[in-house]
Amino acid sequence: MEIWKKFYECSCGSEGIMTSYEDEGEVYLAFFNNGFNGKQLGFKGKLRFCWQILRKGFPWTDCVVLDKKVAKELGQDLLKWGEK
Repeated sequence: MEIWKKFYECSCGSEGIMTSYEDEGEVYLAFFNNGFNGKQLGFKGKLRFCWQILRKGFPWTDCVVLDKKVAKELGQDLLKWGEK
């Protein structure tokens, strides 16, 4: 079984998408949050973050902004994997 993996970083550098493809034809998209852009959370922010983990089991990532080059690369990879 062969697995391909690639990480696409958000234009802002704080989020990203990990794509992986297995020979069985499944494509995985995992969303990552690399932090809070150097900002320190206050008590209320920390409490919201903990509550999100308790309710859903993971912290949230709201959106990933890809520049044209990375978006095109992601699209080409997904099309390539879809043809296999």
